[in-house]
Amino acid sequence: MLTEDGVYLGARDMKFALFPGSGVKKKPKWVMGAEIVETRRVYARTVARIEPEWIEHAARHLLKVSYSDPHWAKKPAHVAASMRATLYGLPVVNGRKVHYGPIDPVKSRELFIRGALVEGEYECRAPFFLHNRRLLEEIDDLAHRSRNARVAVDDETLYRWFDDRIPEGIHNGAAFEKWRREAEAKSPRLLHLERAELLKQRGADPRDFPPELDLGGVRFPLAYRFDPGTEDDGVTLLVPLPALNQVPLAPCDWLVPGLLEEKIAALIKGLPQSIRRAFVPVPEFARAAAAALASGKSGVGSGENRSTPTIHSPLPTLQDALADFLTRTTGQTIPRDAWRPEALPPHLTMNYRVLDPGNRVLAEGRDLAALRRQMGGQASESLRQAAAPGEREDIARWDFGDLPERVEIKSGDRPVAAFPTLVEEAGGLKLRLLDSPAVAREKHRRGVSRLVWQSFPDLLRQTERDLAQRLKGAALHYLMLDKSLSAESLIRDALFAAARAALAVDPADLRQQTAFESAAQTARPRLADAARETARLAAECLDHAHRLGQQLGRPNPAKEAVADLRSSCGPWSSPAFSRGSPRTACPPAPLPARHGAPARKAARPPGPGCPEHARHGPPAGELHRPPPTPGGRRRGHGGDGGFPLAPGRTARRAVRPGTEDAGAGIGQAAGEALGGNRRLTPRAQRRVAPDHHADAV
Repeated sequence: MLTEDGVYLGARDMKFALFPGSGVKKKPKWVMGAEIVETRRVYARTVARIEPEWIEHAARHLLKVSYSDPHWAKKPAHVAASMRATLYGLPVVNGRKVHYGPIDPVKSRELFIRGALVEGEYECRAPFFLHNRRLLEEIDDLAHRSRNARVAVDDETLYRWFDDRIPEGIHNGAAFEKWRREAEAKSPRLLHLERAELLKQRGADPRDFPPELDLGGVRFPLAYRFDPGTEDDGVTLLVPLPALNQVPLAPCDWLVPGLLEEKIAALIKGLPQSIRRAFVPVPEFARAAAAALASGKSGVGSGENRSTPTIHSPLPTLQDALADFLTRTTGQTIPRDAWRPEALPPHLTMNYRVLDPGNRVLAEGRDLAALRRQMGGQASESLRQAAAPGEREDIARWDFGDLPERVEIKSGDRPVAAFPTLVEEAGGLKLRLLDSPAVAREKHRRGVSRLVWQSFPDLLRQTERDLAQRLKGAALHYLMLDKSLSAESLIRDALFAAARAALAVDPADLRQQTAFESAAQTARPRLADAARETARLAAECLDHAHRLGQQLGRPNPAKEAVADLRSSCGPWSSPAFSRGSPRTACPPAPLPARHGAPARKAARPPGPGCPEHARHGPPAGELHRPPPTPGGRRRGHGGDGGFPLAPGRTARRAVRPGTEDAGAGIGQAAGEALGGNRRLTPRAQRRVAPDHHADAV
């Protein structure tokens, strides 16, 4: 055999050259000589050119053969190896690929099982093969969801499973297919992997890591990733752009059942030490809390099984539910500001990925509020464009049948929920599909109230003319609240409040045509009176607000008292003060300040419910002056029933510059002075200045 040095390598590592008279003109790769002679050099004489294949054929019994690198070959579907054959040390065959199965059937069978069936390197369309590959992908995904590498099925487990079922001698694709057809004729699922068997004692339940989350009837897909340090490590909620404003924050705060215990433990560890020491050992408390909250034993919400990913009713935040459970368990109170959710590991906070109709990522992050600030407008516009075919303009009567609470529309290939709503715009009605259930309900309440009036056109025209006259003076005060307001908007607000008061049910609940028509006919006799009462109260409130604003605008050294008074009276002097409210616990109309009482000593609206009620507006017919009690006293409508007040009685409390009471709130002064039916104490009377007093309502 010719070497790189130009000499020949012979048997037993002998090196020689061709004798000059040998008759071979060019140096062939392989030669055979009849004799070896040695003069100054070692020569081969009587030589001839040969091919190494001739040696393998003629001297097979003299060759030493070895095999290396046996492996599964996917295309020929058998185990291949590299063959090497030498003749007296000369490499006759080097690196030839050969079928290794007949050479070593035992080793080849093992390599076949590992390569073809365990690794999946096998071109096969048999049902068992497709089933096993899909199942292993799901289990691998579950390992990412549970953040537990032990969940993944290891190769040794799979090898032992197939080794127990495949007989000896099966080491290539052809032999395997022949055996499989015969075996599956007797047992069709012989080679089908079973999920329960593979996950046995691996500490993970696929139900704890659902593929999607149902939030109020809208299903959002979930993506999982177990890669600490990456931006999307943990659980990611895939949100189509039109559905961005529909995602409720509280259910997402609970993540998925499989991560609940870990998040609870992290929240407890983040508490201050003075509180945390009541919950030692933390893992046991976390385990008990997760079990109680997941099974509905915590007493929060509706008591439904929290392990289900469906959220049909509003949930409290996880911190509130956990604080309630821990307090009831140990008696240790946990202030709301003691939690530190910002210190949680990233994978214990939901990640949100906003997608366009083509499934391209528009934005991503763990702060849902920031994403809504960034893309909320685009989300509403995107839903409006998708929902345009289902919307209507200029609705005069209920002629569109029953109105469902939600419908599904397509955004790309994803279904998105939309909420059909009657919307009042500039005195007209339109049917819109909105993206927020809360906003949709509020707008539907006003839209239905407007449609009630439109059901009686003659009554509506007459009432609008009457309100225009009754509110002519009040409209000037109303316009002073905000430059964008108008007398027409004040009238529409009064009509809305009147319809709410006249209807026997909440207008937001009216979605069936027959129910609406029945409710409208029942409310018809009360509409005009309710409108007049609403107009009276609106005019009175605006008059008081105007006079109070003038007095608060004067120089006054009691700045803190003035600020407290502005915040107390602001709700019932805001532009939206007459837009209806809940039908219970309504406050009385504010009384005018008597004797020119300075603004610094007016009273706070009585009762804790008043600011909220005044902010949304009083339903006409229910806001009224409280009737006199048998003792001649008037009772307010505060949240606790109010306090008695004798006729003509005033509550006076000095507000002098530099005194310790200069910053006291007016409502607080009235409450202290008139709690029960007590007169002012002598000390308080001595501190009252003659020109600094106000009426307490």
